[in-house]
Amino acid sequence: MCALLLRPTHDHAPTGLLGRFFARFNRGFDALTGRYQKLLKRVASRTVITMGMLVVFAGGTWGIASLLPSGFIPTEDQGMIYLSVTTPVGATLKRTEDVLDKIQQVASKMDAVENVSTLAGFSLMTDGVGASYGMGMINLKNWDERKQSLDETIAALVENTRKIQDASIQFFPRQPFLVSETPAVLSYVCSIERAPAICKRLKK
Repeated sequence: MCALLLRPTHDHAPTGLLGRFFARFNRGFDALTGRYQKLLKRVASRTVITMGMLVVFAGGTWGIASLLPSGFIPTEDQGMIYLSVTTPVGATLKRTEDVLDKIQQVASKMDAVENVSTLAGFSLMTDGVGASYGMGMINLKNWDERKQSLDETIAALVENTRKIQDASIQFFPRQPFLVSETPAVLSYVCSIERAPAICKRLKK
């Protein structure tokens, strides 16, 4: 195929439909290249125009980057916040449960929270099992029943749980593609209070 397409045709006029197409394309491309070179010569000789265009492009790039979401998939308010707790290595299951209970007490008092469910011994981040791991799911009220946005609620949770020591606590929204939503997690969530509403959100 390459030998047929790249055969030298300088000695005679191109023949055939394909040859005429490439000949017309080359003429158009050469004409466009010539006009582009003339434009560059005019602009490059004028420093003010060149610097002005550079500033405009830099400002446009910064503006678009600041307005558009930086993640591959934008975060959506799906009414669910995940909680991941990691206590020091060697900690007992009771110690992890105590941390989860404290977080549950703090979260339950917030106006935007409908209910909180926790589970000690399972890591939502790694799907690992161990006494030093804990997870939780914070179900938020409907959008028209709460004033705080998802990000504001997460920020409030982080601030209110800052006093809880000896544990790494992470809050994050539910992502469209969360690997850790295993059947075991779904089975646990569907067994807790108000399960139907939560299961519908998780299975969407």
